[in-house]
Amino acid sequence: MNKRTTNLVFYLCWISVACIQAIYFPLLGDEAYYWEYSRSLDVAYFDHPPMIAWLIALSSSIFKSAFTVRLFAMLSVVFSLYLLQRMVRLSNTSFFLLVASIPLLQVMSSLAIPDAPLMLAAVCYFFYLKKFIDKPDIGVSLLLSLAIALLIYSKYHGILLIASTLLAYPSLLKSKYFYVCFISSLLLLSPHIYWQISHNFPSISYHLYERDELSSNANFGLFLGSQILTLGPILLVYLRCFKAINWRDAWQRVLHFCIIGTIGVFSINAMNSWSEAHWTIVVVIPMLISLPRDLSFSIFARRSLFALILMLFVFRISLSVPLIPKHLLPAKLQSYYQKNQHWAKSIQDISTGDRTVFMNSYPEAALYNFYTDESAYSWNDFYGRKSQYNIWLSDRPLSKESVTLIPYAGFKTKEHYLFNGEKRAFINYPDFKLYPSAVLDFKRVIINGKQLSGSIKIKGLTSQMVETKHADIEIIAYQRDGQIIKSQSIEKLHKAIKADNLAFSLEIPAKATSVSIGIKQKNLPPSKRGRLYHLEDYQQTFSKH
Repeated sequence: MNKRTTNLVFYLCWISVACIQAIYFPLLGDEAYYWEYSRSLDVAYFDHPPMIAWLIALSSSIFKSAFTVRLFAMLSVVFSLYLLQRMVRLSNTSFFLLVASIPLLQVMSSLAIPDAPLMLAAVCYFFYLKKFIDKPDIGVSLLLSLAIALLIYSKYHGILLIASTLLAYPSLLKSKYFYVCFISSLLLLSPHIYWQISHNFPSISYHLYERDELSSNANFGLFLGSQILTLGPILLVYLRCFKAINWRDAWQRVLHFCIIGTIGVFSINAMNSWSEAHWTIVVVIPMLISLPRDLSFSIFARRSLFALILMLFVFRISLSVPLIPKHLLPAKLQSYYQKNQHWAKSIQDISTGDRTVFMNSYPEAALYNFYTDESAYSWNDFYGRKSQYNIWLSDRPLSKESVTLIPYAGFKTKEHYLFNGEKRAFINYPDFKLYPSAVLDFKRVIINGKQLSGSIKIKGLTSQMVETKHADIEIIAYQRDGQIIKSQSIEKLHKAIKADNLAFSLEIPAKATSVSIGIKQKNLPPSKRGRLYHLEDYQQTFSKH
C-alpha cells in the first residue's frame, strides 16, 4: 500500500467513525454547557477560555444538533493530526498505528470540548517554536505569538507548555525576538485579560482555589494508573525511547520538558486534589514529535496495535448506534442516554414557572436549554461549584419570577415527577427571588480566640429589596461542611442595610478550621455568595486587633 493510499484509508476511517459518534452519541452535559457559551459569545467565560464557544457558534449557526455542535471541534482534531503527521520523523504506518491506538484521543475526537482546539493550537505552537529556535525573525515571532494566543484562548493548560519551554531553554530570554513574541501575545490576549480583570479574575480563582475546596479528595495513584489506560501504547513506546534522549539538543529538551512538566504538574496536583485523566492529552503531540525516525514494531506488536484500534473503533460505534444494551453500561454512561429530549420534556411538562432553575447542576441546565430552547439557569448552594451561570445571573437576576426549581438527588420535597419510573423532586415557587449581585464585602474582621466579629458591606442588596414576604432571607455563617453556626433574619437588618453596613459577631466551634458568611433564602441551602475564612491565617493577621 503506497503512502497516498495509506493516508486516504486512515483519514477516511477516522472521519467516518468520528461522524457516526458525533451524530448518534448523546450530547454530554459539558458539551451543552459550551453550547450555552456560544449563545452568549464573549472573550472569556467563568471556567474556560472562549475558543470552543467560537467553534460551536460557527458550526451550529445554520441549525442545531449534536452533530453541528461537534463539527468544528471534530475537524480541529483531524486537522491537527494532518499537520502533526508532517512534523514527526516516524513512518506513516508507525504514526497511524500510534495515533489510532490512543484511547483518550479516539474518544475525545468527536466531542465538543476545549481539548479539541487545544490540540490544534499545540501543533501550531510546536511547529512555529521549532522555527523560532532554529532561526528567529520578526515573521516567525509574530506567527509564534499567534499560536500562543490560540493556546490560551483554547485551554489554560497551554500555559504549562509555555512555562516548560522557558524552563528547558532559558536562553530564549536573551533574544530580542522573544520580546517581540511576548508583546504580540499580550496584545492578542488583551481582550481576555481585560475581561478577567473586570470580572475580578473568576477563572484564576476557580482553578487555583475554589476547585480544591470542592475536590479535596486526592487521586494520585488513580491518576497515574489512568495515564496508562488513556494514553495507551504511546506512553510505553515513549518510555522505551527515553534513554536515547539527547538533552544537549535544545529542541529535544523542550519537547521532553513539556511532556514531563505537564504530567508532573497534574501528578503533584493529584497528591492534594483531583486531577482528571484527560488533562494530559496534549502531551501526545511532543511525544510523537520526539520519537526517532527508525522506530519500528515487530509483527506481533503491529497486530496487537491493529487489534486495539479495531476494538476502539467498534466500541465507539457500539456506544453510538448503540449495539450494547444500555442496562449493561456503567451507571455514568447510562446517565448520558437518559439526559435527552424526553427527559427535558418531562421537566417542561411539570414546570409552571416563568423560569426553570437547576440546583448544583450546570450540565443539566444546559441540556434542558438545548432540548427545549428555553433559558433555564443553574443555581449553586454551598455544596455546588460555581459556573458561568453565576456571572449570567449577576447580569440578568431573577426577581419576583415564578420559578420551578429542580433540586439535586436526595433533596427532600413534597412534589415529585416521574421519569423512567423514578421519582424526582421539584419545587414550584410562585414568587422567587435570587440576589446574585448581593456580595458580602468584608470591611473589618477581628478574630479573638473563638470569637469572629467585624462588619460587612452588602453590595447589590438594598432596603427596597427587603419586603415582609421575603423576610425569610438570612445572613448566615457556616462551616465548610455546611453546618450553620449562626443566622440572622434579614428583616431585622433594615437599618444596617440602609447604612450599607452590617455588624456581626459569632462564636466559632473549637474544631472549626474555616468559616464562611453568605446569604440563605427560603428553605434552600446557603448560596455561595460569601467569602471563606481560613481561621489559622486570620488568627495571625488579626490577633493584634
